[in-house]
Amino acid sequence: MTTQTNVELGFPLRLYSLGCEPEPKRSINYHSKTEFLKNVKTAVGEKVWSDICATSLGVVLRFVELDFTWSSKLVKHLLVRQLVCKKKYELWCLFGGTPARFSLSEFKDITTLNCAPFPDNEDALEANAHVALWRKINVDEKKNPSKKNLMNVLEDVRSWSDEKDKTRFAYLSILATVIIGNDWKTELPSPLARMVFDLSKFETYPWGRVAFENLIKSVKGLKMEADTYTLHGFLQVLQIWAYTVVPRLGAAIGRPLNVESPPLLRFKGTKGKGNNIDIEAISDIDKENIKSVVINELAPTSWKHDVEDIEIDTLLQAISKEGGLGVVIWSEHGSKSIQVGKNKEEKLVIDGSGKATENKGDGDAENVSLKRPIEMRTEERKRMKAMESKSLNSSMEVERLCLILEQQGKSIEALRDKVEDIGNQLQSFKVMQSQFEFLENEMKIMKEKSLVEDKSDKQHLQTGENHGAKPPKIFEGYNLKDSSDTDTHVGEDIPLSDLYAKLENLKASHKKMIESDEESTVDGLFPKRKIRNELPQQSSPLKIFQPTASVTEKFEDKKRSKILKAMKIENDTNNAPEKSKRVTKPGPALQTPFRSTINVGVTKNINQSTTMVGRGYDPFAPVDVQKVKALDNWLQLDEEYPVGSQNNGVDFFITIRTPQEWLNTEHINSAMNMLRLRFVKNPKSFRSERIAFTDADFTGIWSQSYPNFLRSKDVPIFPNGAFEYANGILPGFSQTRKKWRTDVDDIYSVLNVNSNHWVTLFISIPERSIDVFDCKVKGCSNQDIFKAVKPIAHMLPHLLKATTPPSERSKMSVEQFKVRRPQRKIPQMLRDGDCGIYAIKFIECHASRFDFTKPLSDANIKMVRDKLAAEIFYETKQHGHSTSNPFPYGAKDLESLHPY
Repeated sequence: MTTQTNVELGFPLRLYSLGCEPEPKRSINYHSKTEFLKNVKTAVGEKVWSDICATSLGVVLRFVELDFTWSSKLVKHLLVRQLVCKKKYELWCLFGGTPARFSLSEFKDITTLNCAPFPDNEDALEANAHVALWRKINVDEKKNPSKKNLMNVLEDVRSWSDEKDKTRFAYLSILATVIIGNDWKTELPSPLARMVFDLSKFETYPWGRVAFENLIKSVKGLKMEADTYTLHGFLQVLQIWAYTVVPRLGAAIGRPLNVESPPLLRFKGTKGKGNNIDIEAISDIDKENIKSVVINELAPTSWKHDVEDIEIDTLLQAISKEGGLGVVIWSEHGSKSIQVGKNKEEKLVIDGSGKATENKGDGDAENVSLKRPIEMRTEERKRMKAMESKSLNSSMEVERLCLILEQQGKSIEALRDKVEDIGNQLQSFKVMQSQFEFLENEMKIMKEKSLVEDKSDKQHLQTGENHGAKPPKIFEGYNLKDSSDTDTHVGEDIPLSDLYAKLENLKASHKKMIESDEESTVDGLFPKRKIRNELPQQSSPLKIFQPTASVTEKFEDKKRSKILKAMKIENDTNNAPEKSKRVTKPGPALQTPFRSTINVGVTKNINQSTTMVGRGYDPFAPVDVQKVKALDNWLQLDEEYPVGSQNNGVDFFITIRTPQEWLNTEHINSAMNMLRLRFVKNPKSFRSERIAFTDADFTGIWSQSYPNFLRSKDVPIFPNGAFEYANGILPGFSQTRKKWRTDVDDIYSVLNVNSNHWVTLFISIPERSIDVFDCKVKGCSNQDIFKAVKPIAHMLPHLLKATTPPSERSKMSVEQFKVRRPQRKIPQMLRDGDCGIYAIKFIECHASRFDFTKPLSDANIKMVRDKLAAEIFYETKQHGHSTSNPFPYGAKDLESLHPY
């Protein structure tokens, strides 16, 4: 798909050319400051205030109580990055390279104020109804009060006995401060101000539409080339709109609140660090989550006397279509390409190449310097507009041609890369085909050799039994003796005839046992298990070393010293011993004739045939037949080991492939290892390169170690392996070595709830939140979920602070992460036992930015299980044994592995 510019697509231009945005010398002046309304609350009393809170304007009063902090920098960033919009009641801005609309729909979504159309016929009020109240406010009956008049009588309002007059005074204050938001000396419009004498009409009036109209007219009529400017209306809504459009921006500087409320009440505003943050960079990082438009049927966006804008309509249609806007290159050129410099005689002009050049005026320099600054600036603007109109068309055409040539060059490069990738894939396919042919030949040779040896052995038994023949080579070097005392004496040699007879009997009995096996099989490869309807088995608890009472004190001292060392704090106690370097050797199950010996924990290049969808891949693509065949062949080979032995992996994969079979910790860890391996090999296939995949041991150990953490006082006692997880050392399989918070923003994990149910955890470090994806919402209450997640939500902030450099540690908050449990669009299982599969697929889909609401269900769970088993076997090469458990060697090795 080729990328096009906004000019080619018929989209609007920037309002200001890139690099020529006006920069006022002072902050933006505005009149919707809420300090006055706090004093109004004290004057009218709690009863009147609470009564107004129950009306449609109550959201404004609750906003006043938030102590919202204004950010002039953020609003200026929006205003200078506008797009040209002819519509009177819409504002379009660029966040990074993504456009977003601010209209009545967005205003309604943020404030929840009444934004219905204005009533057609308004009943006339009583002519002199206002006279008495106007006298109390010291306003002439022919005029209307201003904010200044209301402020002057604020102290007198406390002594008023009529609560209706207090209510009217509060409504007038809301109008003057927020709804109208004009200068404090400007009178309120007469029809709106005198509506307070019909309280029922006032409380149902569409004040949201009035507030939006005042705000948008002020913004659209603004002259930003001035050194300073003032805006009217409820200006804080623009700031909160930016927080909602770019969620990462709101989480970074908006001081979000963990409350279920309208967006107007979810943020406390920018403070401190927000003045130095790069808004453009955050917008680029979070471009996938930018919310461009809000469709609100309850707030019709049609206005009387509005202007049509074909370019804006084209842009809106492109955003609304399926698949979204896509990638658009926004031209640096805007409709306004000049910016007045600091010196009044100097001006900046944008030439055809897009560079700013300085022009001081040659012949008229002396005359210009004698004029007043205002006259000089006016003439300068007129002269520059005339020059701009001549060069605009030519410069735009040149820039358009340059962009087209650049895009064509990129397209050619992309095609060249694709051709190269196809050639590499063909080459790898040829190599694989030759390897399979070689293996087939080897198997044929081995079979022929075994047939020849069997024939020679039988012939030897028939001809050489009683003629003193030598035994086969397999028995050379052994002193064959019978250990039974009843049949032979100690040291007596066994006759070869008896030995051969016993060997033939063993072969015959083994053959008979295989032929008489009554269990049914699937594809003739492995036994088929019956599906159980009962609840899944409880997960086996983690084997964690529990020190005795005699060594508890020493153990805690070692752990405390290790934590202090990790936090870079000197400690006078005994230093913890260094970790032993253990060499992990592959067992027999990891040595197969199908591939070379596997090095555990070392990632190799694997040719994955996963189908790409956008940036990620399709987790529900049909399973690769070659992967299934490789697993089936290995399962046949592995049957020689007894079921339940350390080397046997048949039972491991049968469990994964059987619907409603409970997945234990080893199954979960193997699946997480596979996802981590894919991420290490190709991080661009996932939603972000700043994510981490842990395992079930991470959440299990943290849950069991939570009481020890609560008992710690001066130094927090973290769970075993906590610092290794935070530094990407654990899990041991396919280590990432990425540090949480420094290199990682989001963490994926799986948690066992009540020892019988798996759920997915999505931990966001920047947003300080944990989302729980549960495939059986009715199976566990919110209290059960919160109790299970609390150890992670409580200990994780402390661990992040402990792993932060000492110079930055004072800025780190240890406030507990908020826990959320979304229930909409989360697939639900109908039969027990498949929760582990759902948890793994939730992680895979969410991490690869794939919609799992439709493909994942009980109907296709068998296909999902078969695919997962084949992919785990083929990609991780673990063969049913996870290496991510931090305690794989036994309790005696605990201190050497984790000395703290």
